[in-house]
Amino acid sequence: MQLPKNVNVLGVKYKVKLQSRLIENDESLLGMTDFPNDTIWLRKGMDVQRTQQTLIHELVHAMLYEVGNEDYNSESLVNPLGNVMYQVIKDNKLIK
Repeated sequence: MQLPKNVNVLGVKYKVKLQSRLIENDESLLGMTDFPNDTIWLRKGMDVQRTQQTLIHELVHAMLYEVGNEDYNSESLVNPLGNVMYQVIKDNKLIK
């Protein structure tokens, strides 16, 4: 899968990078958003579907953060939004 090098979210250019291991608080992650450095990290080696899902999930975090939503790190908010966004994008063939 060809990943974008950058993604703009409300005028903020987020770099998209791959990393072999992503760990936060002793927990292995599929992706994470580094807000101070405007970077979205994705775990290297995932299949195409999981990579796409994870990128969209992390973009939801970034969108909520950039609009000033205090719940930008709430997985109970981000998970369903990310899943719905992925399904809508896939079903409407907005990504391959």
